[in-house]
Amino acid sequence: MFNQILELHNLISDVGLFNSSKHVCQIIFQKYVCEISSSTGSFSEIETLGSDTRGVYYRGKLSNGSQVAVKRFSTEFFSTHRSDKKRLLKEMKVTSHVGHPNLLHIRGRCQDNNEIITVYDFVPNGSLDKWLFGAGVLPWTRRFKVIEDVADGLSFLHSKQLAHKNMKCSSVFLDVSFRAVLGDFGFVLLGAESKQFEAVVCNGADVFEFGVVVLEVIGGRPRVEETDQGNSEERNLLDFAWNLHETDEKVKLVDRRIGSLINLEQAIRVMEIGLLCTLNENKGRPSMEQVVELLHNMEKPIPELPRTRPVTLFPYKF
Repeated sequence: MFNQILELHNLISDVGLFNSSKHVCQIIFQKYVCEISSSTGSFSEIETLGSDTRGVYYRGKLSNGSQVAVKRFSTEFFSTHRSDKKRLLKEMKVTSHVGHPNLLHIRGRCQDNNEIITVYDFVPNGSLDKWLFGAGVLPWTRRFKVIEDVADGLSFLHSKQLAHKNMKCSSVFLDVSFRAVLGDFGFVLLGAESKQFEAVVCNGADVFEFGVVVLEVIGGRPRVEETDQGNSEERNLLDFAWNLHETDEKVKLVDRRIGSLINLEQAIRVMEIGLLCTLNENKGRPSMEQVVELLHNMEKPIPELPRTRPVTLFPYKF
């Protein structure tokens, strides 16, 4: 399947890949790919965890019994982004060296001219969207901790001049203790090496999308409801939240399934932080560092929101 080795790094120690000789690496490379393929049942549909426009996630089990998540990037995606492939690969490599408790650990990656496979730690409780929009119900204490965890991970990324670029509930994963880890990067950008426009907008866009995720976590509903019931503003979560702010009925956003075991004062405060994140960048949108301060210090005053919804809400600043 793979004819040429272009890069080999962060290889899984369980497979025993330690020799840096190019010839030996090529031999080991084939064994590594064979191990990954075997671990997923030859990329079996049964082992599929999820997919997006960039590729498919599979559950894998290595020969020593340890579980991993394997992402096989689609050839269509990279053929579409052919001119940026070298740069994107560099950005992916940078991400693999960033370590934080709330960032999903990349265990290894291998590639040739046509395919890229990335191996991550396996997160047993899956992605956040399954818990928010599925049959189960997360209690408020866990939802609040998820919001804090995601904010911490995103703030750390930004402190390293990196951006996530794919901030959504399906990019947040919950480990065995329901700690949230941020993964499925949309190819992070190195601010110092990117075009000026991208360097300016990416962190701000992350903050905006984080604000929408906060509203999803509080409301237990996706950002856009795929239903014919209700008007268009009610189906759009961000519009709905701003309307509730204008009428001072923010409590109506809270997921009713949580029941009475919720700190409403805390939930309303967090909702206001979420709305603050969706303000336009030149109209009061905070940095993730400021968001973390507001979440960890509940006594710290929140900057006042405008009384009415801004005319336009957009993640980027032009």
